[in-house]
Amino acid sequence: MIAKEPYYLEKPSEDALDIHRFIITPSGIVAVTTSQRDEVWEIGTGKDDDEKILLELDQVINQAFVDIENLDVPTLLVQDRIYRELTEAEMERYITEKRTKALVKEINIDSLTLYIRIFPYGEKRASEVMRYILNERLSR
Repeated sequence: MIAKEPYYLEKPSEDALDIHRFIITPSGIVAVTTSQRDEVWEIGTGKDDDEKILLELDQVINQAFVDIENLDVPTLLVQDRIYRELTEAEMERYITEKRTKALVKEINIDSLTLYIRIFPYGEKRASEVMRYILNERLSR
């Protein structure tokens, strides 16, 4: 519990440490990795900066959802000084690219660099991907 809010950290496997660790914050689910695999598994072991790391993760997740919600989709494309409306395919590609950038982040907290993939609550595709990853871990 941090600031009266629950945080859930995936327990390490006895066999081997996976490259990503799932953490559930009040704002969402995130898969976290670092350049040194064991660093991500040390979060929550009672270090002084654990709370800071988890609060920062939650803030990044919140901001990602705000960025997605406020996504400004252009309707015009400027090419060689000629304005034209975006096609549906171009608009879809733009939205997908912006959503991906919002949901995949690199964050620095003190000397720790975290690479995260956010899995929004209630999104079917995100849930499918997360279930697939977790099922793969269970089948090992």
